[in-house]
Amino acid sequence: MAKESTSAGLDGSPSWAEICAEFPIACRKIPLIDGASAPLLYLDHAASTHAPRSVLDRYTRFMADEYANIHRGVYQLSADATRRYDAVRARVAQLQAASP
Repeated sequence: MAKESTSAGLDGSPSWAEICAEFPIACRKIPLIDGASAPLLYLDHAASTHAPRSVLDRYTRFMADEYANIHRGVYQLSADATRRYDAVRARVAQLQAASP
């Protein structure tokens, strides 16, 4: 089995350790029938994808401290959630050269 590199590639690509730090599931080991374990190989991305740690951390903070309906409430949490949602939507549109 090939040794996993811990340093970045010559082309500036991230090392496996850096990928695992951002995508914890990438380093998950799964049990095999013979009792050994092997790295998880996940190729089904048609309807879902794994999120990097920064997204998971922000989502957790939102769900724990800021969760509210967007575009439907007149209370402060809803107004704050709507403002953040609209700002992100505008930023994504800007990155894609589209209109929100």
